[in-house]
Amino acid sequence: LCITGYTGRYYLQEANVNMNTMYTERLIPVKLLNENRSYINRVNAATLELMLTTDNKKNQELIQMIDSRVTMFNNNIAEIEKHYIDPQGKELLNATKASLVKYREARGRVIALALENKNAEAYSLYVTNVDAVANEVTDNLRKLSDHYAKLSEKMNVENQAAFDKATKINISTIVLSLLILLGSGFYITRIITKPLNLMVSICNEFASGDFREKTRRLLRKDEIGQLADALSDMQGSL
Repeated sequence: LCITGYTGRYYLQEANVNMNTMYTERLIPVKLLNENRSYINRVNAATLELMLTTDNKKNQELIQMIDSRVTMFNNNIAEIEKHYIDPQGKELLNATKASLVKYREARGRVIALALENKNAEAYSLYVTNVDAVANEVTDNLRKLSDHYAKLSEKMNVENQAAFDKATKINISTIVLSLLILLGSGFYITRIITKPLNLMVSICNEFASGDFREKTRRLLRKDEIGQLADALSDMQGSL
C-alpha cells in the first residue's frame, strides 16, 4: 500500500508539473501567436483603409489603432521570449522577427504615402512589397504556432506514457502483495494445522486403545507445539 501510494503521488506530481509546463510554455504561446496573426490582418486592413480616406481625423484614428496593435504584438512576442524556447523554436522566432522588420519598413513607406494622399502610389507599393512580406510574417507565425502545438502533443504523449507506467507499477504491486498475502496465509495455516492434526491423530489412537510409544516431535516451541509434544509424551508414558 505504501509503494502504491508513493507511486501514485509521485506520478501525480509529475503530471501536474507537466500540465503546468504545457499550459505556460506551450499553449499560451500558441494563443499569443494566433493573436499576433490577427493583429497583422487588422493592421493590413487599416493600412488599406488609409488609402481610401482623406479625412485627417479618420486617418489619425487608423494610425492610433495600428500603433496599439503593434504594441500588443510586441508585448506578445516579449511574453513568449520569457519562457523556454527550444532551438527549433528560436530559429522560427528569429525568422519571424526578421520578416517582421521588412514588413514594418515597407508598411511605414505605404502609410507615409497614404497620409500624403498619394493613394495610387501607396497602393502600388503595398501590392508589390507589403502584401508579400505580410504573408511571410503570418506564415512564420503559423509555423511557430504549429511547432508549439506539436510540442504540446509530444508532452501529452509523455504524460500518457507516465500514467500507463504508474498504472502498471500499481497493478504489479497489488498482484505481488496478493501473492505475498496468499503465501503468508498458507504458511501460517500450515504451522497451525500441523500440530493440531498431530494432536487429533494421537487422540484417535487413544480412542482405539493404541498406547504404543511413537517418536513424534514438532519444531514449534510455542504453546501449541508444547501441547502436541505433551500428548505425544503422554502416549509413550501410558
